[in-house]
Amino acid sequence: KLKISNSGLFPLQKVEVFINGIFMESLESPFYFSFKPSELENLRESNEIKIVAYDTAYNKGEATASFNVK
Repeated sequence: KLKISNSGLFPLQKVEVFINGIFMESLESPFYFSFKPSELENLRESNEIKIVAYDTAYNKGEATASFNVK
């Protein structure tokens, strides 16, 4: 489960979630995302999740994290 928050000057408008470069979902407030690894076909032992966020002033920010699945 992910809870995505913002500490910037403008509130978040939209968030896009990618796992291993594959688009998963576009979120609007509230920004919660969850998944079960067994439901994803593109998982490997080592994986990357990327969050691309857009605020109400159309600024864009990205964050990535790695996670492992055994």
